Amino acid sequence: MPYPIITQHREWKYLLAALKDNPKLSYICTAGNYVQKLVLAAPLAISAFILRYTPQLRNLEKIKILVIGAQWHDALDNGCWYQLIPDFCGSSCKVEATLVGPDIFMENDLKTKLGSMARTGLAEAVIIKSGLEDAKIDLSSFDLFVFFHPEIGYCQHEWIEGALSLVVKTGKPIMATSYDRDEYEMDARHLEANGYSVESEPLENPFFFELDGAVSGVSQWGRVLYKIASAI
Repeated sequence: MPYPIITQHREWKYLLAALKDNPKLSYICTAGNYVQKLVLAAPLAISAFILRYTPQLRNLEKIKILVIGAQWHDALDNGCWYQLIPDFCGSSCKVEATLVGPDIFMENDLKTKLGSMARTGLAEAVIIKSGLEDAKIDLSSFDLFVFFHPEIGYCQHEWIEGALSLVVKTGKPIMATSYDRDEYEMDARHLEANGYSVESEPLENPFFFELDGAVSGVSQWGRVLYKIASAI
């Protein structure tokens, strides 16, 4: 089994420098630093989560991942970048990614300059512009569910009583993220107040992305990763 790239390089500058010497991934370094981090943040976060919480997934022939509540930056270049997860977490598996969210195409431009280089070798994700409840997806077929920044405190009813209540019944691993440790603590309290729980300690992700929001300002996207217990 390949050795995980992200265990060798624990900072962005070292990871991106290593990619320049990787024949398979060196083309990523032809883009600016901002674009590199933008396209890699999601697959790196999922890879770090797998290594910490669900290393057994690395042994699968194919990992089926469902990203719920996906936004525009989760679907760049039609989600082809999730195919890099095996490279980052040290696995020979294939990845089948599905992205679902009602606001997934809010941005006009979902393409980067790297997309044309990657498209020939990286399969695109299945993208469904819909809420999970209306998507008619067989949840039992997935190996990992991902909620990037569900902001539980602001969307508690919609999220906890909606999407989370559906996926938790499958018994499969559930990944979630917070912008910082304080938000994580608040999210954990909301989960516990509704009968859910967080497994183990949260993971501080060194490969977070500084996302500039029009209202919220600069946020540390993917800064804290945690696993939600898959059964109440």
